[in-house]
Amino acid sequence: MALTFQPSIAYRINEHWSLGAGVTASYGFMKIERVAIGGGDRDEDGDWAYGARLGVMYEPSPSTRFGLVWNSKTEYNFDVDGTVRGILPGVTHSLPISAEVPAPQHIMASAYHRLNDRWTVMGNLGWQDWSEFGNTTLEVNGGTTTSRMQVQDTWHVAFGAQYSYNATTRVNAGIAYDTSFYKHQNQTSFALPGGETWRLGTGVQYTLSPQSELGLALEYAHAKGSSDPSRLVRGAYDKVEMLFMSVHCSQRF
Repeated sequence: MALTFQPSIAYRINEHWSLGAGVTASYGFMKIERVAIGGGDRDEDGDWAYGARLGVMYEPSPSTRFGLVWNSKTEYNFDVDGTVRGILPGVTHSLPISAEVPAPQHIMASAYHRLNDRWTVMGNLGWQDWSEFGNTTLEVNGGTTTSRMQVQDTWHVAFGAQYSYNATTRVNAGIAYDTSFYKHQNQTSFALPGGETWRLGTGVQYTLSPQSELGLALEYAHAKGSSDPSRLVRGAYDKVEMLFMSVHCSQRF
């Protein structure tokens, strides 16, 4: 799990062009539980990761705008005990779970067009640099090993619509699709499950004043199953579903 703080600032150059920048501070939390005959234990760790975000927006008309944003990569470094005790006394194994957990750099292009006073349509196209993490060095109980995950860059596409219920309330809904960062879904890592994903989202925005706004959003994600073929920890994620919720508040000066 991770919680991200992102203070941002934007500057309008003229009636057509605007620039934005932000700094991200993310706190990641990892927990592993071991269950064994006669008992078990739990180990956990947290780590801060920092990054940056830059963006530009072009508005050819009051009803149409285009944007481009870049996010830097971030990496979490967790320090947890990778020892697993076997059934036989004195027999242990080491799992590569002290690895860096990456969030790759990505670029997103977006478009927005207001059809009339009620309806607005929007969409985006994005790319993530997952192939950079194909070879990563893992630290396991004082030693190192190299993991060669068969990963690839991913693409994202989304389409959404916004309905203005009245002067202060807007309702949003959309659908998105992401490709998998694994080349083969039967050769994935149990510590970093993933697959091609469909997302459905909805939300509401409420204007408090001409300068401030509140928003609430919900998103459901369904990902393709994956499996880990390793001899030590073999298993599969057959039904991958996730639910996200976000709350935002904006203030213009």
